[in-house]
Amino acid sequence: MDSLLSLISQLISQTLQQPVGLLFVVIAAGILLGRVPLGRFYLGGSGVLIAGLVFGHYGFLLPREIQTIGVVLFVYSIGLRAGPNIVQSLKKSNSQFLMIALCIVASAAVIAFLLKRVFGFAPEIISGLYAGAMTSTPALAAAMETLGDSTPSVGYGLAYPLGILGVIILVQVLPLILKINLKDEEKKFQENSNAAQILRQAFRVTNPNVTQKPLEDSLAALKGNFRIVRVKRGESIFHLYPDQCLEMGDIVLAVGKSDTLRQLEIFIGETVEEEVPASTEAQSKWMVMASKKFIGKKIGNLEISHLYGVIISRIRRSGIEFVPATNFTFEAGDEVRVSGTPDDLIRFEDLVRRDREILHETDIFSFSVGLALGVLVGLIKIPITQELSLSLGIAGGPLVVGLLLGYAGRFGQITGHMPKAAKLLVGELGLYLFLAVAGCAAGEHFFEVLREQGLALIFSGFLITIAPILVATLAAHFVLKINFLMMLGMICGGMTSTPALGVISSNTKSDIPALGYAGIYPLAVLLTTFAAQILAKM
Repeated sequence: MDSLLSLISQLISQTLQQPVGLLFVVIAAGILLGRVPLGRFYLGGSGVLIAGLVFGHYGFLLPREIQTIGVVLFVYSIGLRAGPNIVQSLKKSNSQFLMIALCIVASAAVIAFLLKRVFGFAPEIISGLYAGAMTSTPALAAAMETLGDSTPSVGYGLAYPLGILGVIILVQVLPLILKINLKDEEKKFQENSNAAQILRQAFRVTNPNVTQKPLEDSLAALKGNFRIVRVKRGESIFHLYPDQCLEMGDIVLAVGKSDTLRQLEIFIGETVEEEVPASTEAQSKWMVMASKKFIGKKIGNLEISHLYGVIISRIRRSGIEFVPATNFTFEAGDEVRVSGTPDDLIRFEDLVRRDREILHETDIFSFSVGLALGVLVGLIKIPITQELSLSLGIAGGPLVVGLLLGYAGRFGQITGHMPKAAKLLVGELGLYLFLAVAGCAAGEHFFEVLREQGLALIFSGFLITIAPILVATLAAHFVLKINFLMMLGMICGGMTSTPALGVISSNTKSDIPALGYAGIYPLAVLLTTFAAQILAKM
């Protein structure tokens, strides 16, 4: 038995002496720690940081290059995931997302700077404390890169758990303090958001002008994207192609946004409540795009209606549904709503699904080029004063490129498409790589700093978490009159707190907080990255 234990001990020791072995031992231990419930709170990914602190305290260190790779992978995947939503969210918000993001990030930075003066914290400590209180790993990476030192991880490790807990508690307590009925807020939001939804509306043709030309010519002057899905003429329901004409009295079913449908009412005729259901000759079906014949090509250049006898009425990508414009470019995994005869739908679906394996493939060339461009963008210096210049850095550059590729979908041969599972894997792996190395590096001095300044650091971190939430509530609720559910999501996004979003979404059974989170999160990541660099240089 003793020899067996000695052999096991020797193998463990040899494993920990190998950087790769140590890396994954730290990650595995941290993930197990992150799964331990602390009431309704879990450490999650920060468990890897804490495990790293313990290993680092006992002299186990990891190569810094692994940390850099982890940061790049993590923030790039964030950009790819958030990119499809960011522009639409910004358009809807009328700059409110930017204003609240600035309120949260700037107020937290001001509080951090004042606490630095009061307690005499070193720049490397206060920048890490700020990143931890804001639960922002990219901000921590930016501070460490600016200083060339791992010490910010100490402040981060102390502030992060209370940062997560503080946001989770406040987003649940605020509605109670302010006596807000979240169900009423959800109803108000739904009533005000119809303009952004894709709607179905039937019209009766009463304008003789639209019957004198083919459909695509008679409605060419209309602005906005819409599709005529089906037409009811007498007892017959059929699919009308762009080169065919409407007749007086036809009942037309169209899809589009409310402003476009109002234009259709002027061009076609009065709205009616009459149903135009699918028939044996006119049906609709969702399909998943997985054909190299279409991927990477603009819908306006494919002549789908003429060649295949079907009309694509809607597209769903990354949870966003819209009517495609002629310059829309297909990507693998796009959900496509197709209308046509049953035979045409079968033939078109066979064509669309021809290269199904592409749904699970990642274009490594595009992935590598995107990461390289992100690093390049991060190196660009932005002069602020003669003495101070900022850069997006290794954390911000890949995020910006990821956002652009995620939004645009494609730049020439460079695509931002990755299977959902691949994006999640890359993001989580990158995060764990970064936290493991940062934790081990900070562990050398963690307990020393904790003994000297522990209570002041913990108090300061918690104050940096609480203050910006209160400032954001004042600005969003009392000044800008933002829907309260949306505001709670914006606070979670501004504090980069996914666990808090999960709690509020679970409690309210509503998707509205997630909209606020998605709109503000990328802005908050960029702004906290800059703020952490400024604090590190002060």
